[in-house]
Amino acid sequence: MVIDLNFQSTTNSFEFFDYISNSNFSQYVDLANNFLCQENLPTSGLCEAAVSMLCGNNKDGLELDTRIMQDFMKHKAHTVSIKQINHFSQLHASGKFRQYDYKYRNKIVYNSSQPTDYKLEDVKAPIYLYSGDCDVLVSEIDVEHLEQVLPNVQVHRSVKNYNHCDFNYGKHSRSVLFMDILEAFNKENIKKSRHVG
Repeated sequence: MVIDLNFQSTTNSFEFFDYISNSNFSQYVDLANNFLCQENLPTSGLCEAAVSMLCGNNKDGLELDTRIMQDFMKHKAHTVSIKQINHFSQLHASGKFRQYDYKYRNKIVYNSSQPTDYKLEDVKAPIYLYSGDCDVLVSEIDVEHLEQVLPNVQVHRSVKNYNHCDFNYGKHSRSVLFMDILEAFNKENIKKSRHVG
């Protein structure tokens, strides 16, 4: 599934607004969440379908845990920068990982007509990559490319039957993912303490 992110021209006109206020928007999201995603309601299937459409369709059965969605949505971020959305669109359109494209102001900001690329090859921290094989927002090809560009990748693990949202909502995230991440942290802490000591 390919998502068309051709909203860059729309967001360009709003570049100078700091935030999309969720004061009104979040009320609609909360209402939809309360109506669609409550467990044991007839509408819960619509909630699952909406998440699958936005995040990816699980191949081997739904991983979504609707019991935690209510709590998660209560603590979601309440604002998002329009500039951030526009930047995401620019990265998608250009296929490059680089700083924000100010167009006619690039020369002033970067002393160049093009924005500066982020130098991923300079990243020194140990990297543990986790991706989902059902993710429609982040492609496995892009993650594999990232793995090749980053100089210090310790592990790249593709989690089977995981879409983009399952990293937050997954029924088995603790056993399939979180314990693995904690083990990676512990491993790096042990390596660091040996190096310091």
